Amino acid sequence: VPVKPSQMLKRDHDEVKQLFKQFEDASAREQPGIVEEVIKQLTVHAQLEEQLVYPQLREIVKEQDIVAEAVEEHHVAKMLIDEISSLEPDDERYTAKFTVLMESVQHHIREEEKEMLPQLDKADQGMQDQMAEQMEQQKQQLLAAEGGGARRGRSASRSEDDGGRQPAD
Repeated sequence: VPVKPSQMLKRDHDEVKQLFKQFEDASAREQPGIVEEVIKQLTVHAQLEEQLVYPQLREIVKEQDIVAEAVEEHHVAKMLIDEISSLEPDDERYTAKFTVLMESVQHHIREEEKEMLPQLDKADQGMQDQMAEQMEQQKQQLLAAEGGGARRGRSASRSEDDGGRQPAD
């Protein structure tokens, strides 16, 4: 039985919620690595939704405002991600902004799972199968692009492998 797009999205939601919990339980030293992983996961997830899921939902849902609101919630998350990426972890705004991002994303997840995903499940099975296949392919491509050393913002030239030291020229 093929996995439904709604199940794929819920799995992503669960992974991000688990990372949020790890962040809350982590030491200040561990938090930046978790933040980077959350940013990578959210960036990929938002692109999948905006490019593949939301256009289909616009065809299905009667209440167009729920899709428009979800797009705006993505916009807010992207602004926060850009701001977080420009800060050093010891900046007092870093944790504060990440906490706001967590709260915003958790709200978005609740609404999406309650209002949007059940409607996605009503879509034609052929369309769901095609969307699931496209989502899986695109997710792998996006994760490879995000994870392959292409870190965002402030930490672009550092890697976790080398302890954050700059390579000698």
